[in-house]
Amino acid sequence: MGAALTGLLTGSAVAAVPVGHGGDRTIPVSPRPGHLRLLAPGVSSVDPMTAVDPEISTSTRNTNIAWRTVDSVRLTAGARPVVRPFAIGNSLTVPSRHEVIFVANESLRAIGGRVLVDLGPELLERWRAGGAVGTGVRLVGRTRVEIVETTWASLGEIMLKPGERTQFSLRFSAEAASDGELCLAVVQLGPNNSSSAERAYLGGVQYLITSTDH
Repeated sequence: MGAALTGLLTGSAVAAVPVGHGGDRTIPVSPRPGHLRLLAPGVSSVDPMTAVDPEISTSTRNTNIAWRTVDSVRLTAGARPVVRPFAIGNSLTVPSRHEVIFVANESLRAIGGRVLVDLGPELLERWRAGGAVGTGVRLVGRTRVEIVETTWASLGEIMLKPGERTQFSLRFSAEAASDGELCLAVVQLGPNNSSSAERAYLGGVQYLITSTDH
């Protein structure tokens, strides 16, 4: 994590938050295009920091850690797509079905934006085997699904093996420049224990999208 932040912080000190008080604290960051994870640990005498588990699925449930995963996507209007990864996993010891949700703060249609999900042959077959459950999506190729409604879309009933972690790709493109930054959140929902069928938030990434002219 530290390596990801090297050279990005300005060196400005971040003031501590007194016990019993709230408030905003800003860390100046100038991210380059690509993947960035930010961790903010909360430490106090009444709620000491526990050991950080190397498993991401465990660390994200640590109430002493505020976690944000961001991917900067900088597009050029009319140019080739920019590809970014997204990973899903099953930390259980039994097979389980999972859902991937796509939610944007506003539609990408204003910039002629497209988001294609390349599941690959195996994940696509598992999605089909689960009934091809989805909202706001359509199949556009042998292994690709287009997110046709970027403000809310989903791919559901994807079976993952015990302990499996697999990755697919997102292909972003635009036909016009954007006025500012657009945000597409992609999150995984699934069971977090083998005795409950209730869906839980298992992780996600915010893709911050900008598009410029040639």
